[in-house]
Amino acid sequence: MDKKKASIFCIEDLGFYRIAVSSPKISLADIDENLSIHLQEIKKADKDGVNLILFPQLSITGASLGSVFKQSLVIEKAFDAVRIIAEKTKQFAVLSVVGLPFLYKNILYSCSAVIGSGKLIALVPHLPSEFLGPHFYDLEDEPCLISLCGENIPFGKDFKFIVNNEAYYNPGKGFSFSFDVSYSADLILSPLAEPSKPLGASAIRQGYKAVSSAQKSALAFANCGMGESVSDYIFAGECGIFENGKELKFIQCSKESPYLYSDIDVEILKMQKLNSKFSKKTDSGWEILIEQESSNTKKNLNYHVQKNPFLPDCDAVHKNFIYNNFFSELIFFQGSALARRLQFIGCSKCVVGISGGLDSSLALLASAYALKLLNIDFKNIYAVTMPGFGTTKKTKNNASALAEILGCTLLEIPIEKAMVQHFSDIGQNIGNHDIAYENAQARERTQILMDKANQIGGIMVGSGDLSEAALGWMTYGGDQMSMYEVNSAIPKTLLKDCILAFAENKIFFEDEKKNTAFVELLSNIINTPVSPELLPPKNGEIAQKTEDIIGPYELHDFFIYHAIGNGFSPKKVYFLALEAFKDGTYSEAEILKWLNMFYKRFFSQQFKRSCSPEGASVTGFSLSPRGSWLMPSEISAKIWLTELEFLLKIM
Repeated sequence: MDKKKASIFCIEDLGFYRIAVSSPKISLADIDENLSIHLQEIKKADKDGVNLILFPQLSITGASLGSVFKQSLVIEKAFDAVRIIAEKTKQFAVLSVVGLPFLYKNILYSCSAVIGSGKLIALVPHLPSEFLGPHFYDLEDEPCLISLCGENIPFGKDFKFIVNNEAYYNPGKGFSFSFDVSYSADLILSPLAEPSKPLGASAIRQGYKAVSSAQKSALAFANCGMGESVSDYIFAGECGIFENGKELKFIQCSKESPYLYSDIDVEILKMQKLNSKFSKKTDSGWEILIEQESSNTKKNLNYHVQKNPFLPDCDAVHKNFIYNNFFSELIFFQGSALARRLQFIGCSKCVVGISGGLDSSLALLASAYALKLLNIDFKNIYAVTMPGFGTTKKTKNNASALAEILGCTLLEIPIEKAMVQHFSDIGQNIGNHDIAYENAQARERTQILMDKANQIGGIMVGSGDLSEAALGWMTYGGDQMSMYEVNSAIPKTLLKDCILAFAENKIFFEDEKKNTAFVELLSNIINTPVSPELLPPKNGEIAQKTEDIIGPYELHDFFIYHAIGNGFSPKKVYFLALEAFKDGTYSEAEILKWLNMFYKRFFSQQFKRSCSPEGASVTGFSLSPRGSWLMPSEISAKIWLTELEFLLKIM
């Protein structure tokens, strides 16, 4: 990306803020030396474009001074160091949070000093840990202003800091932070002074992941490390940054002084809180507004953007295990949902239209899973293949083979004769392969499946997926309709792994030989190009490939997740796509082309989604008009398309 294009993507304007954590090697009670170390770390953070850097509790003095904390000179020099840090960092944009002992009303507290723009902004006392308990106290008083260095400084625990006024009303601008989970801040700070022990870091890691997930917040922590006394304890300097249950950075047992930084996506945190109880909660503490100048540092994003955000974001070590569990649960939810619906309506038979493609194959497998859960013979599944003008031998054979290996009742009902008659009735030239030619076939197939379901006393199980619903890539009154939609919450990019999960988990076949044959068949199915097969084949091969027409589903699923799920602007979605696919999979122009296509189709096709059939949200993502996605069909897409036009002009 050239400089002109890169200049429009200031990561702070897109809701990303850079947070650092540091556990420097200190010298116990050598406050001058520790002051110098803090200044070096803060300078480094400012150079890295960090918005806020967090140090451990009592970082100015060291946490293992014991009774020496009660020496008046230590208390006095520690506060002097804070004052000097404020003075010497006034030209920096970074906010610094440093630890010191502070005496107030003759009671000693372990405090964090919040410093920015050359000023001490606030002092926040912490609940002392068991290790610090003999020397420090918990503040029981309400927040107050105390006079320090000629300024009235907020002192207390009940503070929520607002960085930049725009944070109040713009989800993509500014951020909030606090030291307490009670204040629904975007960022929770947790400076520690905790002795380390075996597996303790793992407990901290999992605990903070859980807290950040529950609070829909980012969380940064820093523990004391090198330089602390080892007379009775050891401090390993654990540090980490988390975001909504996701680990961004983490370090334990480091031989060097840890310094980590990561960008956090504040906008996504705010958007996720928007409709949750957090947005309705009234914070009872003080709000302290901080106006922070933008850093002059040119920042590249320090944040992992997944190509497929519908998949769990996990490290390489646990990837196979987590993915296996994810897809195992996903297909179980599919089967369970359909089984519950069949039980409720007192039905034991399913009708599934099969084409040999991904969607219908998964619908058939999910139907079989449902009947397995209900202990019903698979003969009660009527798998109907309906060859037409565009059907190829390969897809037809795959469809039949899947029904046969499962033991379903296989029916073949060709539609060509019916279509010739129908075209004659409505005056459609059969050689004119227009929208009427294509949609009529889809509606004929739906009619057959619905009528067959009525005939046998069963229900028609639909195969439409989330990606098709978002793009409106379905025929209104045709494949858009069914009696229950098992794939409605599953994006196209998850279909292949869902299908393979039936074999990998041996849902149907314990016998290794039969399961191997099952795997081969499923592999053949998932390697078939996505196509509605409504146009005549060319030389026996599929002539109508969906992704050649509307674009790669890999991109569209990415757009669905971020544009619709997270509510991001086209500019941010485009920026994230450039990051996710910076390996060259797609060019900048290709990404922008298909993003434009996505927005146009998504907003113009709501009328199809407004009357979509029921289907459980097995992924937690749904475009159901019954609550998950409420949108009028007449909505204007102008503001989104205008932003896209601007992006197109600079390409």
